[in-house]
Amino acid sequence: MNPNETLADARRALKDWESAEPGSREESEAAERLGSAFGALDDWLGKGGYPPTAWTAPTPEGPARRKLRETNLEQIGGADAWWLLTELKRELT
Repeated sequence: MNPNETLADARRALKDWESAEPGSREESEAAERLGSAFGALDDWLGKGGYPPTAWTAPTPEGPARRKLRETNLEQIGGADAWWLLTELKRELT
């Protein structure tokens, strides 16, 4: 099971369902595909599977992470190192 592919299938089915003529065969088939994709994702997540990538929020980069990314750690010391460690701890908790 690939949750990313299943979510993409569900999104395509939703678009197809929204654009289908009400009561048509296309609407019924799209609704069935949407239900199947949703059921597969629900089963996957219920068994402890990881969520689709699109559902995971990126972690915001605070000033300490930015400084860590931009700094050569071999050159940092003293007060800068203390500030960086303190801020990283605050951002990560």
